[in-house]
Amino acid sequence: MNWVKQIISYLQLLSGTVLFASIPIYFNSVTRWSMIVFLVTSLIDGILQKRYAQSSLFSMEKFPFWACIATYALLYLYLPIDHAAAHWSILAESRLAFLLFGIVGIIGTQRIPTKILAYTSIIVSVCLIAYVALQLDANHWRWDYWYKRFNYVRSMQIHAHMAFNMYLNIAMASCFWLIKNYRSWLKSIPLVLLILLFYGCTSISDGRIGILCGNIMMALGVIYLLPTTYKKWAFAFIPIAVVASALVIGNHYKMQALNKFTQDDRFVIWSESFDTIKESPLLGYGAGESAQIMLESFKESEVLRKNRFLVEHAGIEKRIVGAHPHNQWLQSWMEHGIAGLLFATLWLLVPFICLIKNKSNLLVITLWGLIILQLLTDTTRGAFTDLFFCYYLLIAMNYAQKGSKEVVGGTERTA
Repeated sequence: MNWVKQIISYLQLLSGTVLFASIPIYFNSVTRWSMIVFLVTSLIDGILQKRYAQSSLFSMEKFPFWACIATYALLYLYLPIDHAAAHWSILAESRLAFLLFGIVGIIGTQRIPTKILAYTSIIVSVCLIAYVALQLDANHWRWDYWYKRFNYVRSMQIHAHMAFNMYLNIAMASCFWLIKNYRSWLKSIPLVLLILLFYGCTSISDGRIGILCGNIMMALGVIYLLPTTYKKWAFAFIPIAVVASALVIGNHYKMQALNKFTQDDRFVIWSESFDTIKESPLLGYGAGESAQIMLESFKESEVLRKNRFLVEHAGIEKRIVGAHPHNQWLQSWMEHGIAGLLFATLWLLVPFICLIKNKSNLLVITLWGLIILQLLTDTTRGAFTDLFFCYYLLIAMNYAQKGSKEVVGGTERTA
């Protein structure tokens, strides 16, 4: 029996690593099979090792996984009143990850070693950037060509900027973590160069949130490397810098920025979404029906209908894939009312609270914070896909359920 447990354990770690490596790449056969093997071996491993008995099934750390299962159950609960059957079936298939990863999370699963995740994210990121670079024409030296070509190749052959940038942020965090563990600047020089490479790629990538997240990762990564005394001063300086920047902005500029913001597509989408929610705030409309309502709102809005890409993408192939509020809380609220809003809050904010409560590594806390920030302007299906959001959740909760020293076998220091 021991050798069976060992084989299952190795398969779980291997498939989990492959699944993690495939996050920044569009769904493919490798992703599909690594997902299947990982979920099956995780369930078997959890039962054989009796991981479900290691902590209470109804502890705070299990709440996000129960909320994931409840989120999926709401799809079927609303089925009798959800008339957009075609889109409902697409969402039911996509959100199956909430059910499966929710079960795995409740049973419990072994953690993939931090070094494996770190080196995997770095190696995969370098390979993908190199692949994109090989598609560029060295004879063109104009900046606008490189910028547009980089994003075109990335979007067509690798992944959307949201998923790609988030993975680069993970690679940056991994580099900072390795630098601190190496404790040698000579050994760390290649890692510093990689950080600059990853940061540069997020800076030229599409997406304002991706650039903002890259800046946050860089700032907190530097703070992470500082000695404890200086670290406290650095954290104290952050709110001072924010307030000082706000005071420098003149009233005229602020009004200009505000007027421009209110005409921004995303702000208009949020406004339209909130107006829709106000008509049924308690129960919502159902997942498929909400998407249909949003698609009609896009077409009727004077601002949004000018954006042909947005409207066409929202209704492409009758799947209304882009017809959502571009905010996870608004989407969950619109779809399933107060219940949907509550469950989304549990699987978004409880991991963040648990990571802080259990004094997890600063970089892990930062990364989950960046996921929350991304979902303020997007949804799980759009930003990372439901599958990879649930995998991020599982990884984060594996850290959140242990102190940072336990998580990395005693080599990690709380930061």
